Amino acid sequence: MPEWVGRKHSTSRWCSHSANLCAQSTRAIELGVSGRVVVSQCGSSVRASRVACLAEIGLGANRSPGCERVAGDRAAGADSVSRPEHLASDLRCGSRRHGSRVAAGSPGGLAACCLSASAMKSSSVSRQFVRWGLPTLLLGYATVHRLGQTYGSTSLEQKAWMPGDGIVPAPQFEVTHGITIDAPPESVWPWLVQMGWHRGGWYTARWVDKLLFPANRASADHIIEELQDLQVGDFILDGTPETECGFVVEQLEPPRLLVLHSTSHLPLAWRRSGRASVDWTWVFSVLPLDSGGRARLIFRWRAATRPWWLTLSAWAVILPADFLMSRDMLRGVKRRAELLLP
Repeated sequence: MPEWVGRKHSTSRWCSHSANLCAQSTRAIELGVSGRVVVSQCGSSVRASRVACLAEIGLGANRSPGCERVAGDRAAGADSVSRPEHLASDLRCGSRRHGSRVAAGSPGGLAACCLSASAMKSSSVSRQFVRWGLPTLLLGYATVHRLGQTYGSTSLEQKAWMPGDGIVPAPQFEVTHGITIDAPPESVWPWLVQMGWHRGGWYTARWVDKLLFPANRASADHIIEELQDLQVGDFILDGTPETECGFVVEQLEPPRLLVLHSTSHLPLAWRRSGRASVDWTWVFSVLPLDSGGRARLIFRWRAATRPWWLTLSAWAVILPADFLMSRDMLRGVKRRAELLLP
């Protein structure tokens, strides 16, 4: 029996001393996470500056007998510990149980320690993500979700009644956006009446159209004279003709009001089978500012959807996406109206 077995000592002092000598006299691995170095012979846990002694790993036959690690059978007594040269501290990593003997110089021991250290690193990354990453993502999503309903509009504009609100009397969604344009209402109006699929477009970013709506043409950057004669009852396509998807012009008051209405913004098969339905209005209101020298463009859409899974999908996806889509559309109108001022 080794001479150190059964010797009594001050547990905390010897454990700390053993761990320090271990870190100085043998190779070590710096853990990326806070690990526990356990001195099995005394049953006490010791932190050695997050360094796990590997007891001269790789020294092969030249390693001293004292470099064999004992994985915690406490055979020498609850209050005994190896002499410093034995260095019987072992690293508790992950869910490894005490009760086995691991030679620190063996490939298996090295692999086990390395894998355990890697697992602890992964566990730490996961904890940090849950602590910081997940709340950040949720906060970002909540912010975009809110902006998807209110971008550019004031609280008064959001609460105000607008023409066309009565078309969808009980909507699940009401979204109001706004933008100020340094051009008179008469310069804004032509860009609104020519909107539509394979008309003037919707003035969104080209990369968005290519990614989400590849059949769309690039939005016009000039006024198309033949599209200026829009009338109540006209149908404005919002997709290829076979989809039968688009808006009906409900109200038209140049140059200040355009109200569009759709029940067709769903796959055709869903509409025909009654599987789902949507009732949707778009309202564009152009208000004069500064004696008519500038304009305030308010865009509101209201929608009622069914069944519940369609409503949930719209809430989770369409509302945050509308921050990008509606913002691009309003900015597109603004840029075009201001560039082509007489």
